[in-house]
Amino acid sequence: MTKKYTAKIETLSYYDSRVVAEFTGTLEEIADWGHRGRPESPNPDPKYNRYCDNDHMTEAAIDYMTGKPVHGYQWWNDGQGDFPANIEPYADTHSVEVIDAETWNEYQDKEDPSEFIRKYLDWDYFFTLHPEPLPYTEEKVLEYLQYTCDDTQHNVMLEPVA
Repeated sequence: MTKKYTAKIETLSYYDSRVVAEFTGTLEEIADWGHRGRPESPNPDPKYNRYCDNDHMTEAAIDYMTGKPVHGYQWWNDGQGDFPANIEPYADTHSVEVIDAETWNEYQDKEDPSEFIRKYLDWDYFFTLHPEPLPYTEEKVLEYLQYTCDDTQHNVMLEPVA
């Protein structure tokens, strides 16, 4: 049986703190719920990174150092997206800096494409892929909820269900 947790979003107020959103589920379900940004919203907010994005498991990216295709996962705090997380990325010695295949193909007429890309492309073109999905842990899911509830007017809590 998978362990259940309750996530609570509480307003911060000196006089009247109150729970404004609450959800009970597995850590994975809570991360999916948190992707909404505003928990009362029925749909995910596209400005927030997903907890663990698997788009590049089917669509290859290119290791710009070797030119070889790479498949993997993007983690929510790798610094990508329109609204990157303001948190140090989790350590992963097996992660690879990549570039999307379309951008790689644009530079194949250069004498040394990987050298050209390293020297001249803005770092916004690069992103990190991990060979494994980000594990769902209490600490990581709580940090993710704090990221998606991105203002300072809320207290975010995550507690195991008894």
